[in-house]
Amino acid sequence: MNFLAEANFNVIDEIIDKLDRLTDFFLTKNQSFSFYSSSLLISYGPLGTKVKMIDFSHVYYDNGGNENYLHGLRFRIHSLGAFAC
Repeated sequence: MNFLAEANFNVIDEIIDKLDRLTDFFLTKNQSFSFYSSSLLISYGPLGTKVKMIDFSHVYYDNGGNENYLHGLRFRIHSLGAFAC
């Protein structure tokens, strides 16, 4: 996470905001698919900050929810929040 050492806090706040929106999607809108071993691509640059889900090789139709994926999102938000303090 060396790039965070040089990033300004506005960029970190933007990433956290996008991760919060992704978390909200999983809590409120996605009730049908479970994601396992998916990854996040986080980028920033002249065109802005982007957070994208990638690697969908283990997505299953399931009403069981995404607690593990949500745990990973919350951990990432918490980790980035430590830099913003």
